[in-house]
Amino acid sequence: VLQKARAGKRFTMPVTELQAFLNNMPRMIMDGYTFTVSGTLEEPLVIANFCGCGSIHIKAEERGGCTFTKGIRISSNTCETVTLQNLVFSNPDAADHNACEIQAGGFQNLYLFNCDFSGNQKGTAIEVGNGTTATALNCTIKRYMYAALTMYNSILVVSCEKEDDTENNICGARTYFGGIIQMGLYTNPTLGGTYFNKGGGLIVKPNNTVA
Repeated sequence: VLQKARAGKRFTMPVTELQAFLNNMPRMIMDGYTFTVSGTLEEPLVIANFCGCGSIHIKAEERGGCTFTKGIRISSNTCETVTLQNLVFSNPDAADHNACEIQAGGFQNLYLFNCDFSGNQKGTAIEVGNGTTATALNCTIKRYMYAALTMYNSILVVSCEKEDDTENNICGARTYFGGIIQMGLYTNPTLGGTYFNKGGGLIVKPNNTVA
C-alpha cells in the first residue's frame, strides 16, 4: 500500500541537543521532520535506522550558522530523504582519510545544500557507499585528502556555483570498488585536487567526459 507523508514537524534547538532528540524519535517516521540548529557540535552526530515515508531535514537559519567538528554519520535510513543545509563541517583533528565530515551508507537518499567543508588536507569531505545516492549542491569543499569518495554502488553528484568552490584538495575524486562521481556544469573539473583515484566505477567531469 502506497503511504503518503503527513504534514511536517518543525523544531528549533541548539545542535548539542539534536542527538538526544533523534535517539528518542520512533524509527518509522511518516512526517517530514525539520530541525533548525545553531552552535557547534564537537562530537559525531549519528542519523541511523529510520524508515517510512517521512524525511529528516537539518539546517541552520543562515549559511554557516552551525558547525560540526566531528562530522555526521548517516546509515541504513530507508526513509524518503535526509537533507543537510547551511551547515559548516571542519575537523581540525583529522588524522587521515578515514576521518570523514559526511559518511553515508546503506541504500538511502542524501541531499546537501549550501554546506561549507574546510579541512586540514588529511580527512575526507564526503564519503558515500553501499547504495547511497547523494547530491551536494552549491557547497564549498576545501583542503581535504579526498574531496569526494564513493564505494560499492553509490552515486555522488557535486554541483558547485563556481570553480574555486573546490580548491587545495589533494585528491579530488576517488572511487573505491565502484560507484559514480559526477560533477555539475560550473564545478572545478578536478574538484580542486591534483589527481583522481579510480578503483572501478566512473568519474564524470563537467563536460561529460569520463576521467
